[in-house]
Amino acid sequence: MATSAGQPRDRVSGAASTGRSRARGARSRLSEGWGRSRPGGVPASSATRSVSGSTSCSPVIRRSRTTRPTPRSAPTGSGSASRPVTSPTPCRTSRSWRSSDMRGIRGWGTRWSSCSRSRTPKVDGGTSIPTAGGCGPTWISTEARASGSPSAHAASSRRQPADPARRRRVYDASMDPPAPSARTERARTGELDEVYEATFRDHPSSICILRMRDLTFVAANPAFERASGRSVLDLVGRRPDEIGLIDPADAATVHREVAALEEGDPSDFVTRIRYRLPDGREAFARMAVGLTELHGERHVIASFTDASAAVRQELALGRRDAILQTIGAAAQLFLQADRWEDAIHEVLRRLGEGAAVSRAHVFENVTLPGGELGSTHRFEWCAPGVEPQIGNPNTIDQAFDPSQDRWRATLARGEPWSVNVVALPPATRDEFAAQGIVSLLDMPIFAGKEWWGSIGFDDCEHEREWTSAEIDALRIAAGTLGAAIRRQQTERSLRETEELYRTLVEQIPAVVYVNVIGEDYVPLYTSPGIEQMLGITPDDFMTRRMWFELVHPDDRERVNAEDERTERTLEPFSIEYRMLRADARVVWVLDQAEVVRDENGDPRFWSGVMFDITSLKQAEEDLARALEIEREASARLRSLDELKNTFLQAVSHDLRTPLTSLLGSALTLEREDVELGPEVQRDLVRRIAGNARKLLRLVTDLLDLDRLSQGLLEPQRAMVDLAEVVRNVVAESDAVADRDVSVDATTTTVAVDVPKVERIVENLLVNAARHTPPDAHIWVRVRPSNGGAILAVEDDGPGLLPEDRDRVFGAFERGVNAATHAPGSGIGLTLVARFAELHGGRAWAEEREGGGASFLVWLPPGAGAPPQQALFAPG
Repeated sequence: MATSAGQPRDRVSGAASTGRSRARGARSRLSEGWGRSRPGGVPASSATRSVSGSTSCSPVIRRSRTTRPTPRSAPTGSGSASRPVTSPTPCRTSRSWRSSDMRGIRGWGTRWSSCSRSRTPKVDGGTSIPTAGGCGPTWISTEARASGSPSAHAASSRRQPADPARRRRVYDASMDPPAPSARTERARTGELDEVYEATFRDHPSSICILRMRDLTFVAANPAFERASGRSVLDLVGRRPDEIGLIDPADAATVHREVAALEEGDPSDFVTRIRYRLPDGREAFARMAVGLTELHGERHVIASFTDASAAVRQELALGRRDAILQTIGAAAQLFLQADRWEDAIHEVLRRLGEGAAVSRAHVFENVTLPGGELGSTHRFEWCAPGVEPQIGNPNTIDQAFDPSQDRWRATLARGEPWSVNVVALPPATRDEFAAQGIVSLLDMPIFAGKEWWGSIGFDDCEHEREWTSAEIDALRIAAGTLGAAIRRQQTERSLRETEELYRTLVEQIPAVVYVNVIGEDYVPLYTSPGIEQMLGITPDDFMTRRMWFELVHPDDRERVNAEDERTERTLEPFSIEYRMLRADARVVWVLDQAEVVRDENGDPRFWSGVMFDITSLKQAEEDLARALEIEREASARLRSLDELKNTFLQAVSHDLRTPLTSLLGSALTLEREDVELGPEVQRDLVRRIAGNARKLLRLVTDLLDLDRLSQGLLEPQRAMVDLAEVVRNVVAESDAVADRDVSVDATTTTVAVDVPKVERIVENLLVNAARHTPPDAHIWVRVRPSNGGAILAVEDDGPGLLPEDRDRVFGAFERGVNAATHAPGSGIGLTLVARFAELHGGRAWAEEREGGGASFLVWLPPGAGAPPQQALFAPG
């Protein structure tokens, strides 16, 4: 179908058909979409397909690459020719604009060309340039633009959109079946033009049109002006890279993609670009680009969506991940290096590259000669092409300026400090600008609780808003560096302290030692003074138990008792005793030690010192106490001799009999000339084990008796069922394994020292088994009594004489009727009584009603006197 001027119509969007039905279909789609309005009141159906495949508004209809409409030249004015310029809002018919439509643009007569879906304004002089101002694209004379006349922009033509109600009536009428008249067609085409103009003007996306041959701006909508920070007057006729709008690297990418579009494959593309605002700030946008043809000349139409926030977040997360990876490597480097200074250069390099900064540096706080706090530049890494500042005199041993009080206070609180230099006061801004810094971040370094200094990052190219992800990652990096510094400080302090302590302890006239806590003497350190005191080297003295072997025999028991007491109570150890030198001379020492505890109060080791007090002791013996010491020593020796005789007499049988049996069984097993069967061997082994247990029981009783005599044992109470304890002991006792024993135990819960109570029951069972015939019956009973418990072991044997009932509980004492060679050392019942007293109770013996003996032990819940009457009837 031809226009009124007889020119052929251009095909729209590569459509193969033209005519009234095609126009009606396009108008119908617009009418149907009118109710789904877009921002600015633009109908949803007025949007063309965006190059990315989604629906977006475009001010230019995409033309088929195969259709090349012939542009028409506008009439000339004032003798100068105007070149045709395609409008971003095409029309369908020729049309003359009234002067009122042009809003008083002086000297501009305009008409529409007969070119299908395009209009070419005629300008009185110069070349017309389309712009995006007011109501859709406008046209500005290049001569007026070049002259810079303020009236050029004011003279732009601004068409007002048609009344919406009228517009709807026109679109609804487009659905009528009859073909419209030429006049109606022109009216509806005008309405469609207004829709496209409004779409271009009011669309929220940034849209611009560039000429294909030189990629100069032809038109831009207000959203593009706002996003780029530049007016359309600054854009038209200029390339994006010419005005610094797009990054050169991204410009090259866009050029390549546009060239590919021109070749025909692909038909469009979407990419992300970087551009700069007039104030120098960097921004990012997602750009969709496609091609269109206007009057036979190809143009690029591009729409932009702001992506600055997403890109910055993406970059920040990438930098954070790179920093975190660097932190792991930094920790390994610090651990492997002898000094953190040996690894800091590599760590700064990795951190700087990971954070994408120009410099990474470390400043250390120092105390200046005047006593004021300052800082000095210690280490630095610079990106290629960045000038180092490590030798700058303004960064070495400089006091904090009063203008930096806020910065100093922020770091001292452990918080980061970040700023763009442009926001700083002039004096400070100039100082940083002289170092090329545009943006910086300082992170405090703490070595323990001390503010040691800071690690900083300079960006010398861009202003930068440091994200929380980056700051958190760099805070970890500062903490890792602070931990490495603190570790080195601690190690150096320990070395210095050790050196000082070693010098001190090795020069004082005494022996300093350190021992582990425990009954087994394990020395950790002995100072060299031991060689002067005892004539042996520290290494020899630190041999296991050497200290105790060097104690004078007369003092070993006393020293051992004190040592055991303090090991148990962890009270300070202080005692005077004698030691034997290597040449057999006696040395009096004052030995004092205390437990060293950690910060939690837990004991770690003994730290002590031994003083040689031989001269003092000798003076005392010579002047005042010589005779007294001799008398005490004689009495002690006599007492020890008597005790020895009594002990040997009492235990000789108990020692000799098991030993003899042990020796006989061992010798039998040792003989090679005698063939022993497996059963005989097992019997001999059982005998050896049984006699060994007897000896162990005897030795244990003797040791317990000694500790009880010295008051070294304390009950370790626990709430238990006494009846259960007694039943377990009876079941496991070898002494009554082949005897007739009855257990009558009522559940009784008391707080007792379980091992001591087990020894009480065991000794009472052994006593009953030793002093009764094999066929005698033994009863074991447990009953609650006065809040505590009564434990009784009874038998129907020969019983006890009244005078023996108290005496049998004495050490090494036995009943009058006991056989001379009867088994027993005479300390079993003594331990029963002493263990009962240890619990605050008592042990005693009675005659059993019906014959035999009854041994009873009362274990109270606390202090109290036990009952004296018999509590059990014969069973």
